[in-house]
Amino acid sequence: MKVFYSLLITLFIFVTLSGQTTSLVADNVAEDGPMYYFHGKKIARTTNGILMVVWVGSDSQINFSTYDDAFDTWSPPAAVSSAVESADKPAIAADELGNIHACWQERPTSDDNYIVMYANYNGTIWSSPAQVSLHDANECEEASIEVDSDNNIWIVYNNDGAGEPDEFVYVVNSTDGGSTWSTSAEAISASGYIGSSITNGRCTLVAGPDGKLAAVWHNGLPSDSGRREVYFNQYDGTAWAGEVMISDTTGEDRAANWYPTVAVDNNATIYVIYHTNDVSSDTLSRRYVLLQKKAWNDTWDQSSTSVLHTETAGDLLGTSAIADENNVVHLVYRLDIPDDTTGIDGVYYKFSKDEGESWSENILVSRAGYDGGYATIANKVRTAYGVDITFRESYQQYINDQDTTAILYANIPYDLITSVEKENQIPDEFEVLANYPNPFNPSTTFSFNVIESGNVTLRIYDSIGNEVRTLVNKVVNTGSHEISWSGENNNNRLLSSGVYFATLQTLNSRSTVKVLLLK
Repeated sequence: MKVFYSLLITLFIFVTLSGQTTSLVADNVAEDGPMYYFHGKKIARTTNGILMVVWVGSDSQINFSTYDDAFDTWSPPAAVSSAVESADKPAIAADELGNIHACWQERPTSDDNYIVMYANYNGTIWSSPAQVSLHDANECEEASIEVDSDNNIWIVYNNDGAGEPDEFVYVVNSTDGGSTWSTSAEAISASGYIGSSITNGRCTLVAGPDGKLAAVWHNGLPSDSGRREVYFNQYDGTAWAGEVMISDTTGEDRAANWYPTVAVDNNATIYVIYHTNDVSSDTLSRRYVLLQKKAWNDTWDQSSTSVLHTETAGDLLGTSAIADENNVVHLVYRLDIPDDTTGIDGVYYKFSKDEGESWSENILVSRAGYDGGYATIANKVRTAYGVDITFRESYQQYINDQDTTAILYANIPYDLITSVEKENQIPDEFEVLANYPNPFNPSTTFSFNVIESGNVTLRIYDSIGNEVRTLVNKVVNTGSHEISWSGENNNNRLLSSGVYFATLQTLNSRSTVKVLLLK
């Protein structure tokens, strides 16, 4: 049997039910925090389809990769930043003119404070990085970026560490495509206190219609630094309305309402999503993903908070949301893998088509057996291309918070969302094939999920498409499965070193991974 594989030589693509895909952008990244944090989006797509992912590379610079549709491959990582000391915590956003805008923090030297840098990509080249932060006497860090409906560029950052009462979340902007920036920064937080936790003051910024913007972050309370609350501010195209605390830990005796994200739909309805953390004295840890929403001109009402998810296994740590042109709200977040004993987490996606009143089931987009987290959605959903998601995973399976990581991309085709009328028609996980170790010698183990019992095949092909080994060809029950391969062909003869492709075929999907046999 011959199978044509020329487009698979340079890309691992895991093809899933209904056309959903997960692909490997970069592997074996010697950096344990390549996508810290999720308040700034790490993925963007332009109006003409250029798709980009950014992360912190093992060279301590901001790396990027773009997707080549013609060859189905991600470009080799390349640096955007040129920091002498180090660069960290990137974020990107696309405008409606074909550009991608980036910001990050960097230290010019080891003795310097962090400053916030900016550069833009015009589809061919990057501009020279330029400093946009305006508080050199303090650390300027944890920036995020957004482009409003008029193509003005906005960057928010904090100066955590300046000390009370001089700690704020600041915003700067550019009205000429990033060529020049405001010469003063406006404080959009009010208390002058961010708090001692490094998690505080990380602001997520999102655009709405008619030049509107919404900003959300969590802070410690000046009166009780151990408690974190969610703070919000909104910009109507002319002025910021002022900081508002929209959560209350004391009502439920929680230690924190934190790690928020925000989306604004075309009706200017605002959706703030965050999760909770219990007080240490609770005997059963119960954490929630919560949604609060309001019309643009309304005030916040905590009594209207709804629960999107309940978790008892561990921290949720991360949400990212966006609303598209059809007012569909999209959400990705990190959850504990059910029935897992190794401590790994998964990245899940869900959506709402009725202004957050009801939601689809969780859809697992990370690979089976890999620790996933720190996911973000692109700042624009291009419906012709689908929903773009990026996240980091462990480099190896079944290792929690591994120091060496991988950068992943997932895509949800938009026709899956528009064709679904009933939430229970959506699969709650992908049928994904993975193997470890890879490269391997003398053997590797394939793991895969089956979501509907039926005949399953797992076959190995050489680099020109010849079938060399059938590992599985039988009816397989629903659930997770593993099988080992020691590099033999169907005649039990050891194959030569080189690249091979393993293809899993189930009732619902076809998945292929590239494997490398070494001797």
